[in-house]
Parts: sequence; C-alpha cells; structure tokens
Amino acid sequence: MKRLFIALNLPSEIKEKVSEIKENLEEDFGRGVRWVKNDNLHITVSFLGSVKEKKINELIELLSDVDVERINIELNKIRYVPDRRRAKLIWIEGTGKGLKKLKEDIDNKLVESGILNYEPEKRDFILHVTLGRIKSFEYKKIPLEEIPLLEDDPYFQFSVDSFELMESKLGKGGPKYKIIKSYK
Repeated sequence: MKRLFIALNLPSEIKEKVSEIKENLEEDFGRGVRWVKNDNLHITVSFLGSVKEKKINELIELLSDVDVERINIELNKIRYVPDRRRAKLIWIEGTGKGLKKLKEDIDNKLVESGILNYEPEKRDFILHVTLGRIKSFEYKKIPLEEIPLLEDDPYFQFSVDSFELMESKLGKGGPKYKIIKSYK
C-alpha cells in the first residue's frame, strides 16, 4: 500500500517566498507547531489515502485522461485554522482560477472509474498551502497574548500547468514526498 495524493507543486521562486514567511513565523512561535519542511510545501488537490500497489498503474493511466489547463493562483491570506485560540493548522489561503474544474474532473474520474474506494470530501475546497500543524497539547499551554498575530498577509500570484500524483511516506522526521507522475 502507498499513501497517495494529488497536488500542485509550487514554482521554486514562490516556494522560496512562502518558506521565508514560514521561517519568520517559526522565529515568532517557538513551540507548539510542527512546521512543514520547505521541500514539502504544496497545494493538495485530492487526498487518495492508502492505495494498493496493483492499482497504481491503473490510476496513472486514468489521470492521464484529465485535461490540464493553466491554473492562475493567488496566495493572499495567512491564517490559523479554524481560529487563533483553537488552531490546528497555520496556512496561506488563496484562490485558483481553473483549479475547481481540475479538482472536479479528477474527483469525477476517480469516482466513475471505481478503481479506488474514493469519495470526494463533502466540505468546500479551500486552496491553501499548509505551513505548520499545531501540537494541541503544547499549544494550549501558550497564553493567548503570546500567540503571534498573523497580520501581514502575503500576496503571491503565479500559474501552474501541471499536477502531480504524489506519494507520502511517513517517518520520524516527518513525511517525505515523492512525485510518482507529473501531468502537464
């Protein structure tokens, strides 16, 4: 079994800018957050979960039938999710012209094919790049006035014309991501 997801990888210059924001937050924060490694910064389109290895070739072929158009992305709001006091994540949120169609096409193909026991998420899709995951136990010990405010919203605009089928291997040092196939 392999743990798979479909993602948009950030262009290197955007990844560098997002990394700078994340590193500044790390300095402000100190404890209570498990930060995403710079190499792992991405936008998840669909999380597939554990997939049997014998199904991966079928999945690769199925995804090659998805039409990929240029997606124009804006990252423009850094926030705690769901909010500052009850935070579970810190991410940069944005919009993506063309992403909703890509996600719907991928999700529909996955459901119709029956290759996986895949069910699209019911909640609304929010384009985001996760910067850190909150360690609830440690985070709750931090007094509210010591939790940094996220006041400086970034503004990054870029385009992507591909998506990737990715593998996530979980380990002690955090997840390691590997591109299985890129679709342009």
